Amino acid sequence: MLWIAGGWIIITIDPIASRIYGRNVNLTLTPVGREIWGRSVSEKHPMHIFNTLAPVFLLILLGAVLRQGIRGKIFLTPEMISGINRLCYWVALPCLLAEKLATSPGLTGPGELGTASLETLGLVLGATGAIVLLSFLVARALKLRGGSAGTFIQATFRGNLAFVSLPVILLAFAGSGQSRIEAIAVLTLGPMVVVYNVVAVIVLLASQHRMGLGAIKTMLKKMATNPLLLACAAGLTWSLAAPIDLPEFLQRGLYIMGTAALPMALLCIGGVLISTPLRGHAGPAMIASFLKVAIAPAIGVALGRALGLPNDQIAIAAILLAAPTAISSYVLTDQLDGDGPLAASAIVISTIASVASLAAAVALTG
Repeated sequence: MLWIAGGWIIITIDPIASRIYGRNVNLTLTPVGREIWGRSVSEKHPMHIFNTLAPVFLLILLGAVLRQGIRGKIFLTPEMISGINRLCYWVALPCLLAEKLATSPGLTGPGELGTASLETLGLVLGATGAIVLLSFLVARALKLRGGSAGTFIQATFRGNLAFVSLPVILLAFAGSGQSRIEAIAVLTLGPMVVVYNVVAVIVLLASQHRMGLGAIKTMLKKMATNPLLLACAAGLTWSLAAPIDLPEFLQRGLYIMGTAALPMALLCIGGVLISTPLRGHAGPAMIASFLKVAIAPAIGVALGRALGLPNDQIAIAAILLAAPTAISSYVLTDQLDGDGPLAASAIVISTIASVASLAAAVALTG
């Protein structure tokens, strides 16, 4: 129910809508409202933000504790973390993405969902392109050379979409219309993971003047065999082309396997972070982290508003862009002779800073 009195807007949520709180809730907004990235924010936002981010970062913290050990007993060894990461990336997460798309009812109807997904993907791509260009200019201003410049640029755009942004999106949009949101997020995430991998390789090799035919062939092979992209293609194909719904036994099997991906991956992130030392390059790492978790999502939000996109699509893009630098960027940096200490420092700093950036992004969903 909505009342207007004395220049204030008072909203009373009915018992059905307020079940999540267990009681009726009164929300009071000023006529202008408090603004977060240009959007009016209600009084429920602090708890909405907390309830969305707390499970994600508590699991990361638990992973750090399990890696350090409890009373001398270590529960997550480096070998276990490596094995779990492979299982999540090659099996569990593809199951989750395929199940979300194959069972999304919106994909079998009109083209609105496909249009929304393409718009969101375009928004994330546009913001990513802008941040890559900006980070190139900043790297030159900082007089970073060779592998250090490539590592710096990679740290500003390659976010942990699958294992940080995705669980945040699923929690932030829990409720009505979630299947639509999940489909848009998945259809944006799958291609972006491939884009991040390809651009990261190009940036690291080009900064060292090592681009060649062999590198191009390797990138094309990785694109063709990327499990997340293949899973998205399989789920999308079934939803659009299959004459029957996904059999219930198969849906449940994919769901059970898929639900293991995110908590296991978050535990591993914590285990890796606690073992990652900060080894110098604090200045460039802090600047790269600021560009990654603050400037990139701000560009995305500004671009989305300029284009007149719906708020839920802007929020999805903002959460994806606000993710901390992916841990896998350190592995690639090491393989391609980049600046390992800079990559490690950027990962740790951006993960800590992403608490604030993700909170601002989640506020757009309320």
